[in-house]
Amino acid sequence: MEEQPMFPLESVLFPGQTLPLRIFEDRYKRLVTESLASSGVFGIVLIEKGREVGGGDLRSSTGCSAEIINHQQLEDGTISLTVAGRHRIKIGQWLADAPYPKAMVELWPDDVEEIERSKAESSVNHFLAFLERAEMVGYTVPKLSKDEIMVGLDDTELSFRLSALIPVGPFDNQVLLGASGPSHRLDLVDGLVTGLIELLADNKD
Repeated sequence: MEEQPMFPLESVLFPGQTLPLRIFEDRYKRLVTESLASSGVFGIVLIEKGREVGGGDLRSSTGCSAEIINHQQLEDGTISLTVAGRHRIKIGQWLADAPYPKAMVELWPDDVEEIERSKAESSVNHFLAFLERAEMVGYTVPKLSKDEIMVGLDDTELSFRLSALIPVGPFDNQVLLGASGPSHRLDLVDGLVTGLIELLADNKD
């Protein structure tokens, strides 16, 4: 385990996902400044109860390490950040929030497993079918092809990519983050996408 700065949020970050952040609390400005002076990495975990501002929140025990890939000091004193998710992490122990949250963390890799590529393709096709139906009933959806989603990604990376793309809430995202491996995660994705398609059908009726 190693000590790592932590940024609790009301959202989930997946490995491979990029996330824009606007930093305005002094303690998190310091976290960013000190992270940039060292590894440029901090952890992001979901706030399960409470709020981002002021502390006193209930935080998940699992999350994702985030690497700062772009930053800008703005005229109003806030910091604009873009971070990229790198690895799943488990929190072994929360340390004192002095001056910002810190924890002892360890890497939490997916289970090693091989799955048929046809299963991954099926999950992608299912998601693309949802996008097509959503557009047909009037939603604005991203223009994505199978190749744009899949090319260059292994099974684990693809499962995280789909998890980041489907429009569900943070607690569903946290379940996806915590899946044991890509096969389990793709099963969860398929279940959520099926539910979204059913919602579209209900709304159409």
